[in-house]
Amino acid sequence: MRARALFLAAGAATLFLPCGPGVAQGVLLDARMQVILPSPGESVQVQASYKVQPQAGADEIPLSLLAPAPTRIQGLRASLSEENSAPSAREGLAPSHDEHSAFYFEEIRDYFSEGSVRLTANRAEGGDPLFLHLSYSVEGAWTGGNRATLPLLVPRWVPAEPIPRTFLARVEVPQGRTIVGSFPTSVLERPPPGAGGVYEVGLQGVPSMLILEVVEGRGTFFTLERGLDLFVVLILLVMGAFGVRYLRGMES
Repeated sequence: MRARALFLAAGAATLFLPCGPGVAQGVLLDARMQVILPSPGESVQVQASYKVQPQAGADEIPLSLLAPAPTRIQGLRASLSEENSAPSAREGLAPSHDEHSAFYFEEIRDYFSEGSVRLTANRAEGGDPLFLHLSYSVEGAWTGGNRATLPLLVPRWVPAEPIPRTFLARVEVPQGRTIVGSFPTSVLERPPPGAGGVYEVGLQGVPSMLILEVVEGRGTFFTLERGLDLFVVLILLVMGAFGVRYLRGMES
């Protein structure tokens, strides 16, 4: 059921704010994320790759991060390339508090940070798409024992053509565990319950964070995700029933 994702994508679109009047921007073509979930309590390693198309005159890619307590970002690195091949963490640029540096990033207010990755001079006239690679670890991601909250450092550019896989995260889960809930994304591919393996979750836009419910064993059949899907179906059925009743009333 993908109806729920359509409603959630509308909320995700509010994350992409304009950078100010007269500022050259760009568009997001797709977003890919790799996560290996460790045991609860351990830090979570995140690698993200954003394919972007700067407009002519753009000199930087604006970034934003919403990291609610108790989560915090460590070991942040960024790099730009014309190919979708992420360098090692050591090769990436570390963030600076100097707004004129190649990778600028700082906390603006509690839990919210902004920054940018500067484009090279020869990119000022647009050109081919670029790949922005980000890597970091999330400390304090686990809350309530089985819930992992992963803040996402994202470009503040809107998707060019939103589709269910504009944002796609591959989440590797250890043997004996099952993802029973994913917010605000939808689970697109999943291994057998309790078998571990790689889950794929997607959304039409890039969310500010990814929240995963992970349990030991197979989990239960009724999950929050299935409950929301059922709720959407019930709403559509009720609306359809009222529509049929209205048309019959018009005919009589």
